Amino acid sequence: HLGLTMALQSSPVSSLYSRQRQSFHRHPTMTFHESVAAVDETDLTAEETQVITYDWDEQFEELLSFQAKHGHCNFPQNAPVELTKKFPTLARFCHDQRLEHRQLYHRKFCSGKMTLQIFDIDVRCRRLKEVGFEFDRKLAQWYDKYHELVEYRNDNG
Repeated sequence: HLGLTMALQSSPVSSLYSRQRQSFHRHPTMTFHESVAAVDETDLTAEETQVITYDWDEQFEELLSFQAKHGHCNFPQNAPVELTKKFPTLARFCHDQRLEHRQLYHRKFCSGKMTLQIFDIDVRCRRLKEVGFEFDRKLAQWYDKYHELVEYRNDNG
């Protein structure tokens, strides 16, 4: 099913998780229950713990919209504020697709099995390749800089 809902972790939750991991490494004798109690003692609001979700097909359409306007579909990872406002989850979506692509080829070649989940990911990756999505992050970063230079040249002659 191509309309899978993907979950994104919000940054306050991610930073809390990171702090807990650091604390565990500093105090490896802390038990699981003590660690859970430490998490429970934090004062996170419902807004901070909210998990953002997106529909894959909707995000794909957003990516196509971005491509129509900018001539490419390599959304910058650290996008300017105006792009982030217009496409709030697209950077994370692109990041997730690169991760899935890497995991897909690892699973496909290691296990040799084609499960329904792997098939769905494969279909999504093929759709992204057809529109010119770059799965290699370093190459995508190079294109980000290239497109910035093109825009600068167009604006400043």
